[in-house]
Amino acid sequence: MFKKAKKLGQEAILYWYYFIEKYDKRIDNLIAGGVKKKTATSMVYQEIKQLLLEITDVNLHQKNS
Repeated sequence: MFKKAKKLGQEAILYWYYFIEKYDKRIDNLIAGGVKKKTATSMVYQEIKQLLLEITDVNLHQKNS
């Protein structure tokens, strides 16, 4: 059981590693296209929010506060 939990934990870490890697590359591509970093970050956040239909600006703010 411990091995299974450990493997699931490793898979979750790997998932988030690849997510952050893609996130950083997306921002870097926007910056290379002439977009300022803060604007690029906001653009990527908006892209992600469109995929998370249950997340609104209000509850996102509540989760981050």
